[in-house]
Amino acid sequence: MNFRAPLFVSEEIDYDVFQLLTEAQKSKLLTWALILDVKVKDMLRDAKFMCEQINENSKEVFLFGILPNCNLYGCISPDGSSHT
Repeated sequence: MNFRAPLFVSEEIDYDVFQLLTEAQKSKLLTWALILDVKVKDMLRDAKFMCEQINENSKEVFLFGILPNCNLYGCISPDGSSHT
């Protein structure tokens, strides 16, 4: 079974899950926070991201949730690209 967990739990970032993100995913999130002039913590809470393992043999995850740049449901891939 693939790993799946929320990134934000009980008003706090789950740092164990956050560590699974690639540098490209973290960079995308920081860039959006800067562009939108919001705190990263607030942005992650509102996005309601779920981290989902790509497959059983991978340590990389997709982030699924409400993308802050467009307010549409989508994902952030391990390479940092986003899709709706």
